[in-house]
Amino acid sequence: MNFRINKLFPIFLLFIILIAVDCHATAINLSLEFNEPSTEADDQYQIPGENPIIYDRIVTDDMYNYGDGPWGTPKIPYKALKILLPQGENLNSITINVLNQTDIMRPVPHSVLPMEYSTTIRSGVAYDPGQFFPLQINNNQYYSIVREGQSQCRGYNILLLKIYPIQYMQSDNRLLYYKDIDITINTSTNGTVSPLFRNLDKDREWVKSIIDNPDNEILDTYDTVITLP
Repeated sequence: MNFRINKLFPIFLLFIILIAVDCHATAINLSLEFNEPSTEADDQYQIPGENPIIYDRIVTDDMYNYGDGPWGTPKIPYKALKILLPQGENLNSITINVLNQTDIMRPVPHSVLPMEYSTTIRSGVAYDPGQFFPLQINNNQYYSIVREGQSQCRGYNILLLKIYPIQYMQSDNRLLYYKDIDITINTSTNGTVSPLFRNLDKDREWVKSIIDNPDNEILDTYDTVITLP
């Protein structure tokens, strides 16, 4: 039996290979380590009455303690990350691997302080207290993307992420935390160069000082300047 190969087949195959390679142009890997959180009651945050309700705060020394959930949800600390993406590339996917889970056995004495605290209305009804939070509002992901995309800083493409090493279940005052989290960020090529990029040393040093992946490998991809008419 004879097979006839179309002359265009090698070109078509090369095109498919280029697309496959292009889908994941760069893989950025980060490893994060977190200290175990603690809890403390604060008499300032309570609902007065015959049996006053006192809330606990989760205290950490390596995360933001402000929380960022909707009204009535627990105020859970998070880690804010600024990740520089290569020039001409966009976010393709994020993979989170949580390691060394610790179930803090000591029960949280009181419910964790909610967002938008009120001294007259007990919060905590805006989410399921029998599920871990904030996992349940992030599609079971341990991260969220700020502004659903990337931000520009002097022409540099920066991905803003929030990482959640702490999870809390209100129904049994259970607190989990993950000591180690590995992150892989895959990008794809789009060829877009910001007209704000000036290729100045002072811009590079400023961006390097604020990002969480200040390695030169990514910074060195920024070398193309657009000349505006």
